[in-house]
Amino acid sequence: MTDMETFTAIIRELEAERNTALQDNKVLQNELCQVTQEVIQTKRYWESCKILMYSMKVDNAEYALLTAIVIFSERPSLTEAWKVEKIQEIYLEALKAYVDNRVRHNSTTIFAKLLSVLTELRTLGNQNSELCFSFKLKNKKLPPFLAEIWDVIT
Repeated sequence: MTDMETFTAIIRELEAERNTALQDNKVLQNELCQVTQEVIQTKRYWESCKILMYSMKVDNAEYALLTAIVIFSERPSLTEAWKVEKIQEIYLEALKAYVDNRVRHNSTTIFAKLLSVLTELRTLGNQNSELCFSFKLKNKKLPPFLAEIWDVIT
């Protein structure tokens, strides 16, 4: 399933749950409507990131390194953030070396643009984490499909 198909499936599931909630509980319906809007906003943000990466002609290796950097990002609950930063540095150096070797001209500019994409991806990841955390904090019950995708134990 592609990213867009996943987002579309999530939105369809949320809308179906919202319609069911309309009959059952007005408060739940409003909360699901808010979540649906947040997912739609996240989808738009993700689409803009994909367009930016496509326009930069990001290849699989660059994409994989960006993904690794995002995965090894600081999180609020980390007890040893310095270890994560060290791992991140390894991937950042690998990305820089790869760009320098792949593109001889303007490699500094390309690397800077990749770092800006990295910022966008981190923002996207933070939005998703905040959404998941808010569900855990509110102790809300999600449809099983969404709980599995977002790793929210309800």
